[in-house]
Amino acid sequence: MAGRLLPNTIRFGCRVNSVELDPDTLSHVLTLSDGTHFKAKIVIGCDGANSSIAKYIGMRETSMLPVTIVRGYTEYEEGRPFENELMVWNSPPPQVQVGRIPMTNNVVYWFVCWRATSQDTAIGDNPKLVKEATIRAVLSFPKEVQDMIRNCHQESLHLGQPRYRRPWELLRSSFHKESVVLAGDALHAMGPFIAQGGAASIEDAVVLARCLSKEEGGLTSPASVEKALMQYGNERRMRVVKLMTQSYLLANLMWPSSRFLRIFALVLLLVFFGNGDQADFKCGEL
Repeated sequence: MAGRLLPNTIRFGCRVNSVELDPDTLSHVLTLSDGTHFKAKIVIGCDGANSSIAKYIGMRETSMLPVTIVRGYTEYEEGRPFENELMVWNSPPPQVQVGRIPMTNNVVYWFVCWRATSQDTAIGDNPKLVKEATIRAVLSFPKEVQDMIRNCHQESLHLGQPRYRRPWELLRSSFHKESVVLAGDALHAMGPFIAQGGAASIEDAVVLARCLSKEEGGLTSPASVEKALMQYGNERRMRVVKLMTQSYLLANLMWPSSRFLRIFALVLLLVFFGNGDQADFKCGEL
């Protein structure tokens, strides 16, 4: 994919600091964290949950879920002793969730989630303390899970709290402003509990490309660009709101702030998502 682009199209380590509209050309001027400035006729903001482009459009800042997630890798020199399949374990309250995904015959990616505490942030920069906290969290799990954590690559550990955008905010918010539009986590940041964040981002790309390509006469004016971006927003709105809502309800089911909230989340999940699989979705052809 990179080979089909012009030289220097891809730049690493350069966040978008600001976006401004040039009133003379109606293009947008982007300022990157390395001091670079450049103009763009169309800006597609995929800059994550802390998106600067989302702020330009007028989106509220994302919120933090009360959940700590530790991610890491474990290598099995003689090959992993289990099948090539996703496995998820849950403990009784206070709930801890463990997931395991084989990457190769020898390397396994895993994650451990628990309700966030004030001590979690303090140890985030110390891999040794992160590992110790994760081992304590999985003491009630099968031995294969405990061994996976104990034998992990300590330098691969990452501790953080997932950010999310409130789904009801997207019901009426515009996904674009002028010729600037959002996609991916910048638009629909959500917890990883239904494993659809990456898939939804690919759906965004397909639908956005289709809307831009279908504009009659081409994207020859700001009005034609805005029309295509509005069509993209209309097509994606309810899909991403449903995904975000299910993820939000699952987080409140597993780590509720009260018993009432757990029951409320369970009822809504059964009523609105009991018979459907969000992964079974067709966003159409490119």
